Amino acid sequence: MLIDPARKIGPPVRLRAGAAVHGDLFVSALLLCLSLILVPAFVDRGAEYRPDFLAQLVNPWVLPALGLTWVLVCGSVDLSVWMGFFLGSAVGGSLIAAGAHPRVALAGVLISGLVLGAVNAALVARLRLPGWSVTAVTALIAFSAARALTGADGIDADLTRWTGGDAPLTLNGSLYAGAMLILLMAGHLRPGKRTAGRDLSAALIASGVLSALGGLCWLAKAAHAPAPVWPVGDLRVAAAAVLAGPMLLKRPGGALLAGLLVPLGMLLATIWRECVWDIPAGHLYLNVLVLMIGAGGAQWALRQASAARRRRAWLWVLLAGGGVLLLAGTIRTCGGAGETALRLAGAAAWTTGMVAAAGERLIRRQAARHRHALVEGDPDQRAGRLEQEAGRDRPR
Repeated sequence: MLIDPARKIGPPVRLRAGAAVHGDLFVSALLLCLSLILVPAFVDRGAEYRPDFLAQLVNPWVLPALGLTWVLVCGSVDLSVWMGFFLGSAVGGSLIAAGAHPRVALAGVLISGLVLGAVNAALVARLRLPGWSVTAVTALIAFSAARALTGADGIDADLTRWTGGDAPLTLNGSLYAGAMLILLMAGHLRPGKRTAGRDLSAALIASGVLSALGGLCWLAKAAHAPAPVWPVGDLRVAAAAVLAGPMLLKRPGGALLAGLLVPLGMLLATIWRECVWDIPAGHLYLNVLVLMIGAGGAQWALRQASAARRRRAWLWVLLAGGGVLLLAGTIRTCGGAGETALRLAGAAAWTTGMVAAAGERLIRRQAARHRHALVEGDPDQRAGRLEQEAGRDRPR
């Protein structure tokens, strides 16, 4: 699933083979290092396998995170995944509270997600409108619809007589596995007929459906359809999507690999939210936003290093990624000077890497403009400039 991240949908932009390998290795290495730092410390704090690990790997928010990841791999964004989640929960809760069978509730949830995704696909992939603005508007519409269905207090709808106690985990895992299987099969169906627009349409539709199904999974787990309060929900959805590396996996098979990494990204985002740099900010959890910016910035630095083709550029990637790992290392500290020192060191390393990567990008763009001016300029003037440059480069 590929698309040029420019404003209009164009031919797929494929990364060079070496850059693609570097992207795979970097995303995998960053997640592995974060796991080695965060998971053992989380266990030492008393975390248990089933409620704290398994429940996060396949929690209901994994489904909208998976949909968002696929849209990001296609070069666009879907800001409606949170409200699609609440809309699916509200539709399912309303039907169950009215006495409908769970199959009817499932059909209603699927229709709501399909409508949301189809509207986004028609406006973004077909009419080529900006994804961030379109999905922001559809998110507000879904927000209003969910509030109208749930009211201010939400809807109580118990599914345990059909699902049982262990069914929510099974339901979440089954839907995630089914979505990945469909993606795998779709990659082998008429691959020559695929285009960037069709891939983006499919990703947006899948994102809407998966978000709504995530809301149904929440209903099965909590027996309550909550009323949305803000147009944006749990930031772990975006953090899990960023950690999966969609910025570096815009190539054939990239969506499948990114989807496989989403559950691990959700687990790491959860541990980070609970244990790393607790910034008081109400329900927003700004420390999760720090994780998103840190990991996304490190991936952007890798793209610049791959384009620069200079060995020194990889130092900026190591600094940016190392800064994220230093921040993660504060999970082992108990406050005080040690934690402050790690935070300052991590922030300084990440900032240095990002500034240097931005400088590399600026130098490369200026060189490209200079070459373009030589090609497009007057032939006589171009010959003179070339002769002057040759004279400067001639050894003396």
